[in-house]
Amino acid sequence: MRSVSEAIGACRYTQSHTVLPELNALMLESRGLQVPYDGITEVWWESQAALDKGMSSSAGIEAQRKLIEDESRFIDFSQSRVFMTEEHAIF
Repeated sequence: MRSVSEAIGACRYTQSHTVLPELNALMLESRGLQVPYDGITEVWWESQAALDKGMSSSAGIEAQRKLIEDESRFIDFSQSRVFMTEEHAIF
């Protein structure tokens, strides 16, 4: 990710890995939830314009191709989700 961050215009990248399996099991059981993912990856952009620019440039398009190729080695795409969000601080 670091090697393509500039090409796609990303300013931050984080990985959050699932922990506390006993607590997760209690949450699943008490709420009837599905099994959690192994983790979550977040990619941040300064603005919608930065995202648009990074994803539409020729370097950004090539970077996306490289990311998909790399991700296919360790991500089960059929069991994964991708979605865009906008953060809203509540407190």
